Amino acid sequence: MLEPGEFEQFLSLLRAATPSAKPNTRSRVALALAYYEQATGFHESNINAAIHHAVELVGPPCEQCGKVLRTPTAARCLLCGSVRAPGAWVNQRRVPLPPKVEPEGD
Repeated sequence: MLEPGEFEQFLSLLRAATPSAKPNTRSRVALALAYYEQATGFHESNINAAIHHAVELVGPPCEQCGKVLRTPTAARCLLCGSVRAPGAWVNQRRVPLPPKVEPEGD
């Protein structure tokens, strides 16, 4: 995962690889991927996968199992199913409360 400053540097290298610079595009993408490998220690050959590895795109760790939540506003952990602090504020949005279950009556 790339920290915010690293991700900005990665994107600036990638933005230089615009279609207007067509003869140089492959080398710019290669340069961005080389920076990604230097920053993370992981060799990635797919530029689209590297773009999705920014820390700010994922949520905090689950309070129950520790797995990283899929998004910063995720209300439930996909691994263990635990509900994240109902009613808590996350990124200026309220985590939804679980739906109320009405008892079945006859």
